[in-house]
Amino acid sequence: MHSLEPPRSKKRIHLIAAVKAVKSIKAFRTTLRYDEAITYNKSNEEKEKYTEAYHKEVSQLIKMNAWETDKYYDRNSMGSKNMISSVLIFNKKRDGTHKARFVARGDIQHPDRYDPGMQSNTVHHYALMTSLSDISSACLYADIKEELYIRPLPHLGMNNKLLRLKKALYGLKQSGATWYETIKS
Repeated sequence: MHSLEPPRSKKRIHLIAAVKAVKSIKAFRTTLRYDEAITYNKSNEEKEKYTEAYHKEVSQLIKMNAWETDKYYDRNSMGSKNMISSVLIFNKKRDGTHKARFVARGDIQHPDRYDPGMQSNTVHHYALMTSLSDISSACLYADIKEELYIRPLPHLGMNNKLLRLKKALYGLKQSGATWYETIKS
């Protein structure tokens, strides 16, 4: 009987080649932080496009009333339970457009949240509908019921201040569920 497997020595050679190939792969992040995209970016053209994307994102957040604009809250007087960190991420999409997104750090959010499940035909129906129309800043259409405060980004010069959220931001654990409730009603 003949074995279809190569002798052990060939297996070892293939394994060594595979390990070398994996070691040569460099990790590549598709997102950038503020300082990488704008502050230290050597390309003026790239910096300008990221700055434009940043201004577009901030104006969209203000237009959609994502947080209370008439009152700021003192960070030291608030408990940490309802306080959420935020981060501004930048990326260059496949089509060459530059995108900025102000997101909540839901990964460190306290309460347990979940998004409701859907039947497969419902998922297919919504996938078809969303492929036909792009909803810009979809989460911002959903109001949040909880009292949540978000820390503004450090470069905005609002140290020790908090913003009270009115809309679901990308990254919040409840964003998916609140968006689901919004489109369901």
